[in-house]
Amino acid sequence: MKSRWFDAVKVDGKPKLDGYDRVAYLRLLAEFGDGEELQISVRKRKRTRSTQANAYYWAVVVTTMAKELGYADKDELHDALVSKFRPLPPDPVTGLMRRQSTREMTTDEFSAYASEVRLWAEADLGMRFESHEI
Repeated sequence: MKSRWFDAVKVDGKPKLDGYDRVAYLRLLAEFGDGEELQISVRKRKRTRSTQANAYYWAVVVTTMAKELGYADKDELHDALVSKFRPLPPDPVTGLMRRQSTREMTTDEFSAYASEVRLWAEADLGMRFESHEI
């Protein structure tokens, strides 16, 4: 099982543990056997896409494009858009095409991606979208 907690370091270098839920933590630990080794990682928190930008992207950009282009499945369109604008090199073993996950993008990365999609659709496909700052 994988879990995430977010926290911040105080000025004196000690953790605040504000994001820590002791009951959830103990419940998680109870899932492991006695003496089982665990790996615990600590790293700087990465801010992922904002709820507001994600909502605009899906409700306005993807929905408008799906209607205009005849996509019944918005996820299929989203996958095609991410593959076009954020492709990754093919898998070295299988050769299968891969793409970046928008779920893992930072706020700035997702904003740039959604803006690129919108601008491309406006310039190349002649679409118009409800105005909104992503």
